[in-house]
Amino acid sequence: MFESGNSMMEPPIEDLLEKVGSKFALVVLASDRARQISEYSNKLTGGSSGYLPAQITSAAGKPLTMALEEIIQDKVTYEIDQEESEISETADS
Repeated sequence: MFESGNSMMEPPIEDLLEKVGSKFALVVLASDRARQISEYSNKLTGGSSGYLPAQITSAAGKPLTMALEEIIQDKVTYEIDQEESEISETADS
């Protein structure tokens, strides 16, 4: 059975969740940032993509790993848009 804190993932999921607060927010933040890193890498030869390059040096070289490492090192932050949240709640009613 899986024991908490005994993960092979680096950085550990428990530490990432402490930084972000929820699994959903972590998935959205990491995937968005990984996409930005990937877009930046793809556009290096063809002009500016409008995104920042990876803010850390990573041996992995994979965009998702770099995004998770940026989150754990507080290089990436997020904020919840309360106004948009309220609009979607009223649209469901």
